[in-house]
Amino acid sequence: MVPLAQPAIEPFIFQARSQWGRREPLDRAGVRVRFYVASRRGDLDNKLTTIMDVLCSAGVLRNDNIASVPLVSASAVIRPGEDEGCCILLRPL
Repeated sequence: MVPLAQPAIEPFIFQARSQWGRREPLDRAGVRVRFYVASRRGDLDNKLTTIMDVLCSAGVLRNDNIASVPLVSASAVIRPGEDEGCCILLRPL
């Protein structure tokens, strides 16, 4: 993770940590992410990388390497004029 980006994602780390609760981090998982975006600009790969960093920093995933997360799916839905966000589905493996 780029150190300058860390303060910008702190609220997302807090939210993920709050929702995950006191559960142990997953050692192995499949991750599916659907992004809801307002414009066609942006990079799906960069958004997914940020989500994986958030999940690791929040203690949801122990690691985001290939052995730990062998199954990843990402998609985007463009919704002009609407709020942006994402939905993350985790499947322990």
